[in-house]
Amino acid sequence: MAVPANPCAAELARAVAAVVGCTPDDVKIDSTPRAELGDFAVPAFPLARFTDGEKPPAIAARLARDLPRGGLIVDATAAGPFVNVKIDRVAAFRLLATSVDDASVLLP
Repeated sequence: MAVPANPCAAELARAVAAVVGCTPDDVKIDSTPRAELGDFAVPAFPLARFTDGEKPPAIAARLARDLPRGGLIVDATAAGPFVNVKIDRVAAFRLLATSVDDASVLLP
């Protein structure tokens, strides 16, 4: 997996990687199945290989507890083997605005 081109997803991948002890390239960022669940979903299955036998629901619970709040991340909630993350819209727009200098965010 590559770090997402979306600057908000990339920032979230870096935060998840810091908690789990992997690289941002190892983190998969998805959208949630329903908007009320959050802005992004992080499946814990791919992260299990970076833990000492920790099961995906436990990894998701640890991420929900340990992801840093403030800045981009407003809330994180474990839902089985997934973490649903809500982001701060103002922080997201600031991040996007500062990323416009980088043409790669405009390319698929």
